[in-house]
Amino acid sequence: MKDPISRKRELADQAYCLISLAMDKRKILHEKNRGEKNQSLTQSLEKIDADIKVLQNYINMLGTDLTEKDVSAIESEIKGYQPDD
Repeated sequence: MKDPISRKRELADQAYCLISLAMDKRKILHEKNRGEKNQSLTQSLEKIDADIKVLQNYINMLGTDLTEKDVSAIESEIKGYQPDD
């Protein structure tokens, strides 16, 4: 089992990767939406923005003194995050 600091660092790295993927997807959707102004694309952009904020909050929380239970809950959320295709 990893020490708590390494585990939290690894989870933060995973969250950063997910944010990067979300930002790439957001950029593509934003370009598509620029010309079309499609409501569905707008909603997808809003969801991506919300997901990014949640992931950023997890990263911030991982920088604090958390219980093992809290870290496990965040780990479950990060590992369960699936960006929409």
